[in-house]
Amino acid sequence: MLDRGVMSGALVGDHNIDLAEVGSIAAFGEVLTRLKERSGRSLSQLASATAESGAHGLSRSTLNGYFKGRHLPQQGVGREFRLLLRELGVTDDEQWWATVERLRHRARNGGRKADNPYPGLRSFDTADAARFFGRAALTERLAGEVAARTGEPVVVVGPSGAGKSSLLRAGLLPGQIEAGRLPTVVTPGQSSPAELAGAARTGDRCLLVVDQLEEIFAAGIDDADRCAFLAAVWSVAEVAPVVLGLRADFYGHALRSPELAAALQRGQVVVGPMTEPELRAAIVEPSRGAGMEVDGGLVELLIREVTPGVPGEAGAAHEQGALPLLSHTLRATFDAATARGGRTLGIDDYRSVGGIRHAIADTAEAAYASLGPDAQRAVRQLFLRLVHAGETAADTRRRVDRDELAGDRPDAEAERIDDILDTFIAHRLLTADDTSVQISHEALLQAWPRLRGWLDDDRAGRQVHRRLTLAARAWRDHGRTDDDLYQGGTLAAAHTWAEEHRDELNPLEREFLDAGARRRDAADAAARRRVRRRYQLTSAAVVLAVLAASALFYAWRTQDAAERNGQLALSRDLAVKAERLRESDPALAAQLAVIAYRGAPTAEARSAVLDSAARPLPARHFGAGDSTHVVAATPSVLATGADDATIALWRAGQPVAAGPPLSVGSRPAAITISSDSRLLAAVGENGTVRVWDISDLAAPAELATMAGPRGNVASVAISPDGRTVAAGGADAKVHLWDLADPAGHTVLDGPGEAVTSVAFAPDGRMLAAGSRDRAVHRYALTDPAGPRPLPALRGPAGQVFSVAISPDSRVLAAGTSTDRAVHLWDVSDPVHAKPLGALTGPASWVTFIDFSPAGDRIIGASSDRKLWEWDVETREVHRTLPHPGVLTTAIYVDQHTAVTLAEDGITRTWKIPGPVIDDLGDTVFAVDFTSTGNTLAVGPGGQDNRIHLYDASVPERPERLGTPLSPAGGLGKLSGPLAISPDDTLLAAGTGTGGIHLWDISDPASPRQLAGTAVADSTVAWLEFRSTGRGLVVASKDGTATLLDLSTPARPVRTATMRESGSALNEARFSPDGRLLVTSSDDGNAYLYNVTDGTGPRLVATLPTGDAATSAAFSRDGALLAVGAATDDNVHLWDVSGEPKPLGESLDGPVADLHQLSFHPGRDELAAAGIDGTVWLWDLTDPAEPAHTGTVAASADAAISVAHNHDGTLLAGGNRDGSVRLWRSDPEAGVRWLCAATGAGITPAEWAQFLPGTAYAPPCVQ
Repeated sequence: MLDRGVMSGALVGDHNIDLAEVGSIAAFGEVLTRLKERSGRSLSQLASATAESGAHGLSRSTLNGYFKGRHLPQQGVGREFRLLLRELGVTDDEQWWATVERLRHRARNGGRKADNPYPGLRSFDTADAARFFGRAALTERLAGEVAARTGEPVVVVGPSGAGKSSLLRAGLLPGQIEAGRLPTVVTPGQSSPAELAGAARTGDRCLLVVDQLEEIFAAGIDDADRCAFLAAVWSVAEVAPVVLGLRADFYGHALRSPELAAALQRGQVVVGPMTEPELRAAIVEPSRGAGMEVDGGLVELLIREVTPGVPGEAGAAHEQGALPLLSHTLRATFDAATARGGRTLGIDDYRSVGGIRHAIADTAEAAYASLGPDAQRAVRQLFLRLVHAGETAADTRRRVDRDELAGDRPDAEAERIDDILDTFIAHRLLTADDTSVQISHEALLQAWPRLRGWLDDDRAGRQVHRRLTLAARAWRDHGRTDDDLYQGGTLAAAHTWAEEHRDELNPLEREFLDAGARRRDAADAAARRRVRRRYQLTSAAVVLAVLAASALFYAWRTQDAAERNGQLALSRDLAVKAERLRESDPALAAQLAVIAYRGAPTAEARSAVLDSAARPLPARHFGAGDSTHVVAATPSVLATGADDATIALWRAGQPVAAGPPLSVGSRPAAITISSDSRLLAAVGENGTVRVWDISDLAAPAELATMAGPRGNVASVAISPDGRTVAAGGADAKVHLWDLADPAGHTVLDGPGEAVTSVAFAPDGRMLAAGSRDRAVHRYALTDPAGPRPLPALRGPAGQVFSVAISPDSRVLAAGTSTDRAVHLWDVSDPVHAKPLGALTGPASWVTFIDFSPAGDRIIGASSDRKLWEWDVETREVHRTLPHPGVLTTAIYVDQHTAVTLAEDGITRTWKIPGPVIDDLGDTVFAVDFTSTGNTLAVGPGGQDNRIHLYDASVPERPERLGTPLSPAGGLGKLSGPLAISPDDTLLAAGTGTGGIHLWDISDPASPRQLAGTAVADSTVAWLEFRSTGRGLVVASKDGTATLLDLSTPARPVRTATMRESGSALNEARFSPDGRLLVTSSDDGNAYLYNVTDGTGPRLVATLPTGDAATSAAFSRDGALLAVGAATDDNVHLWDVSGEPKPLGESLDGPVADLHQLSFHPGRDELAAAGIDGTVWLWDLTDPAEPAHTGTVAASADAAISVAHNHDGTLLAGGNRDGSVRLWRSDPEAGVRWLCAATGAGITPAEWAQFLPGTAYAPPCVQ
């Protein structure tokens, strides 16, 4: 249409363009694009042309915005725009500029679309005043403060998400404009002191609003710039009202400024939560203004969703930070309601967008998923630039010039960045103007798990990058002088980071670093030349030779000390890095721990090794060639599909491929292996399905090649009998091939949108297909005439990503997007399936699921970077396993092994559960090993009320022995403590009513309960057998310690009772030779008895601890006694080889109450379990000089119990969260295990990241 007009216009070539028919910014962009294409000029050439004749010039990013129809030229760039037109061959530029003015006027006054009144993450602006509800009282108060100004700014303070910007722009400004004021709204990052001074020229009609004042405290803003900005603000305040908006978490920073501190004291308006009536108005009234209603039930649901769960916030109708989440959710709900043609926002609309907790993440993930792989990789770099990395404060969003994002990059790369920006702007997650971009609201930083992960991955590196960005810009702005270049350690640190992140630098940053390196190299060369000239002097050479000879020994000693100190520092630094990395990449963390320990066995490195070896640990597998894209696995075979369109086959656990790679023809989109490991099916992104016989992994044979679905293919499956292949993809069909006649092809209808996953029931009677249409479609395969549709399963609020069917074919599971859950159905009756509820917990989409071979567990791969495992029967989360990237695949290969694939392209094989027991139902009050072998007894409390026995011979996979021991009889519930007799045949457990239960455990797999007995009047706190015979001591909360003879378990004999303490006892322990007994009491004392005297126990000493004595332990020779105290967090040491006497200072270190102590049976090492969830280790070889040798993490909750096994090779810790952790107590054994378990070692790239400047030397030889 634009080519056909013959009205007056601008002549270009032999075509007239009718500018009168250009009615939108998009159409204007199309016209400019055609001119650009005809001119043959690139963006770079056009940008250069606009900077001629003294003009400032237009950046490529700005120009690309014109051509894409994103924005129009602004008033201040008329000269540059005319230069652009001239370069494009336009001779009459006045009509073009008139068209720009007309379109700009239309955009300003053409009215806002009335369809969606909620701004989402964007703040309400002045034009939104008619839709801004809920802040009338606060607006009135703020207006009053402005009217009563006293030459000092009014400060509006509130937490992120409270609505400060909306209050200022949509609440305050409209009334001020009506009153005749001329408002100027600025943010620190975008306005200079000179611009602020210009605002004051309007005199007392001026109103200056500084929004997001916290930006002046961001990293990279120096004190001089900060002071200059504040001085300019205060100069305006002398002649006109000034209002400042400040985030509450920067209050402390503001108080460091005398001017701001004074303003906060005298003119502060706090933006707190809305009241319930205000919140109702904010929810309902905008929709009413747009001709829609909000269902009353939805209003109540929304209010419940945002009601604070924190005591003391009873007057608040919503949690802090909830308003932007609410606004975004209401916007999405409004769109969902209008899309279905409704006039009321209903609960179903709300649930369809993921609810208030997930709507932002879903929107962000949808925007991310809509981009191609190259663009997705660029999204991370772009968003990291849009955030200030907090060092002493929280992360904040950052307004970024478009030139920083796309300037000076190749045209194709710049256009890709612009497309990314367009995508996220369209989803209202970013806001932009002609020259800059920023995240719409800080809520995105917390609500989008993927972004949160990016921010946490390399916080220190992001700070380096931000400082580099600012330095490079200053260097450019100052004329690229050498004085502004990085030097010395700053240059080295920046280069170290940039070596691994070169693709994240923009051209200016690369140029800046390269210039610094050239300057450094030139200085080094000059220094070398000076040294050579100096050494050419013979006399100087002689003197230096003599001095060198006389100082050689001293130099050696000094160098040795320096090298040793460097090794210690590096070891500690790597150990700290390993600890931080363990929660995201445990295999790499383990490699760093080994490197740290090999470098120097510091306490930190020892702790890192022991901790890494006590966690579930994956073996990493890098595949062959390019990054792994898809994976399939069985107990005997691993298949990895790479970006280079090949599939490699591996025997399970082997680092070398079993044979040549299989060619797929295009990048594999999905692969699967038959349950008997005989067949492999793969479908490429071109839709071709291939099947191989892989019975001989060294020589697989291709059986069939079939043309598959058009468009993207998401899933492929092989039937249990190996005769049929199914595939599903973007064409919303399910395709079936009979491998006996692969030329034939059956297509099944049903799904309304793309098929994301297909799965056969193990009994072969049903096929299931998950779809983006939020349903699972099923087909019966029992009819000889062909597949027959079964009723679809509905219920998920979002698309179904993955389907799986239990081994007995009775339960169907579906992993979903919006509700972040795994939905379950009973499909025993295929026609009348019954929903069984959902498995919940993940913070993001569940993209892949699988049943365990026993059918009792389900694992799910989630975009929140975790592998989730659930108990099917209880619906409870059993465990989560961390990953460094978004998880795409999770497969059980046997009951105790899972294979996962994350976006980093690394396949990981996990041995589950690892060296941890985590299926107990209560606090673990006691752990005890048999005196031979490695049978472990675990004693939870009365809520679980069972004793659990495990074989811990392989600590990485403790095996349950028999069924748990449940006490029978009338002695009450178990209280937790237990003990095993020295001959390993008898187990005693205490009760909450003062009794003990007994079991014969001669055969741990088949224990037999014996008669119990009542012992005390209150809870049994501790039990311990004497090292010889069957003497048992029972400590009770009634203050008594009772000695029993259990030589005949059916007839226990009470031999003595001790009552020195008037308070509850916590423990009673025998010395290794059985000669001494110590009790620890809440009265702040430990009582030491001699129990070898035939006349009965004799009190030897009362040992004070200053606070409740919680635990005690004897060293292996019985000469040293350690007693732990409660609130002073110390361990007190006594020499009890003769007359008891204290030894030196008490051991400190734990930051909270100590619970239990245990001495190593083979060396003088003490372990102490604390309420802070750690176990501390000390070497007491010289009790006068104790050495802290390590601190290991037992639990995120309190560590309650601790015990060594008979030979000291294992240490067990029981915790309040119901878990038991097993550590190898010898770090050398830990190192050997870690090297054997982690698979592929640290890569050269990883080495350079964590050990820059050192030679690559992987610690584990595979």
